[in-house]
Amino acid sequence: MAKQIPESDQIKQFKEFLGTYNKLTETCFLDCVKDFTTREVKPEETTCSEHCLQKYLKMTQRISMRFQEYHIQQNEALAAKAGLLGQPRYRSPDGWTFDERLAAAVAMEVRIHLDRIPGKQQPPY
Repeated sequence: MAKQIPESDQIKQFKEFLGTYNKLTETCFLDCVKDFTTREVKPEETTCSEHCLQKYLKMTQRISMRFQEYHIQQNEALAAKAGLLGQPRYRSPDGWTFDERLAAAVAMEVRIHLDRIPGKQQPPY
């Protein structure tokens, strides 16, 4: 059974999502929309907006991966201090280590975000 997230945490997550969405929308709009003489969205504005979103998602992915690498290094440093380095890592009953599960979760999250971009293909990873 999946663990329920408390309502206060759900509200906090949603507020963070809206803040990020609004910031991204404003940034891409200011960068891409320069002409207000027509109501239609020009093809170059659409292309610019798509590139802006792609760049943001790639940046977010890179930051997540670097954070994960840093977290792994910190855990290894703590394990070395405690004399645990070189001992076998704990594997859950399904055979995954914590680091492997974290890497899979980050990769899945990135794929979910990239799937939301219309007409875009997933990167081959």
